[in-house]
Amino acid sequence: MKEMENAVPRPSSFDGYTCDPILKTRLLEHIQAARVKGVLPPHMLFSGLPGTGKTTVAMIMAKTLNLPMFRFIGCELKKAAQLKELLKVPDCGAMLFIDEIHSISKEISELLYPIMEDRQMSSSTDPTLTLYLNPLIVIGATTEPGSLEKPLLDRFTLKFTIPQYTGMQMIAIVKEMAAKMSAVIYTSDAIIAVAKRSKNVPRVAGNLIFQINDSAIANNVPLITYAFVKEVMDRNGVTDDGLDGTDRKIIESLQQYDTLGLSTLSSLVGEDPDWISKVYEPYLMQRGYLLRTPKGRTLTARGQTLRF
Repeated sequence: MKEMENAVPRPSSFDGYTCDPILKTRLLEHIQAARVKGVLPPHMLFSGLPGTGKTTVAMIMAKTLNLPMFRFIGCELKKAAQLKELLKVPDCGAMLFIDEIHSISKEISELLYPIMEDRQMSSSTDPTLTLYLNPLIVIGATTEPGSLEKPLLDRFTLKFTIPQYTGMQMIAIVKEMAAKMSAVIYTSDAIIAVAKRSKNVPRVAGNLIFQINDSAIANNVPLITYAFVKEVMDRNGVTDDGLDGTDRKIIESLQQYDTLGLSTLSSLVGEDPDWISKVYEPYLMQRGYLLRTPKGRTLTARGQTLRF
């Protein structure tokens, strides 16, 4: 089950953004220092698993700095002409946000070098013509920081990894999300129940809340309790610790075949190999169910005993 984007509204300020406190402190310091100096903060790269808030923090930064954001997805950014909108950057500056920046084309990667270093850009119609840009901060987000070419990686002054969320942080995130959903109220036990099923990923938590909220509205249930969360999650195939249908297929395939390579496992499960390795395997490993070995994926003793 691939998570839907924006199932629940994102936080719009650092006050409502729950994350690693050291990360937040560092970001706020760089923003404040830039204001004092009268410049934009340096270029930043955020890495982390899918759904952990890389895009959210970039959007909060743009709003905090009062900057327009030019937003792209790396795999869709192929030609220099796609960046012509940067010529419209206002005098106050702007943010160029590239999600999954490791997947940009070589042409775009080489175009970014002078943009990030000297605010210069070659004309897409006349390569001999150099265009000068207004102030610009480039924010990159990636699930594969090791895949970036070193020249591009080196041009990011600041590199941050989004740390794994703690149980208490997830409870705070779910509480904030639940408060934004209309027509229903969540009890404290219900919030904890959702947080425990969220795999420590905010996007997953938002999707679960969306499902629970819609079920409550459809059935005229104004108060979301622990019992209601469990009923909806059980019906939707989500276990008490957050395992869903794809997790179940992974576990059951490995229970049957013992050890499998990623490509074979993805064929049996019916999911993209990258999606399995980036989204599902990290949590299964954290829970102590799965191991990656030189021979392939295999289950721990705990994983072998799981029954659904």
